Amino acid sequence: MSKNIVVYSNTGCAKCMMLKKWLDMKKIAYDELNISENQDARNHLIDAGLRQLPQVEIDDNFIEFEEYNDILEHL
Repeated sequence: MSKNIVVYSNTGCAKCMMLKKWLDMKKIAYDELNISENQDARNHLIDAGLRQLPQVEIDDNFIEFEEYNDILEHL
């Protein structure tokens, strides 16, 4: 069963671009929500107490990661 992965990003965010590039290299499918274009996504992060980008949500749960390979543990 595949997991639903959402990347929360912002326009011009270098870390966000690097994460998306890494996910593409690993052939991991994801949806992207840009908080500068989507107020609901921005509010969702604020409600969750998250202030830094990028954020990754897998099956409706935000995950913590220091390195991109940490994400693999949640897939």
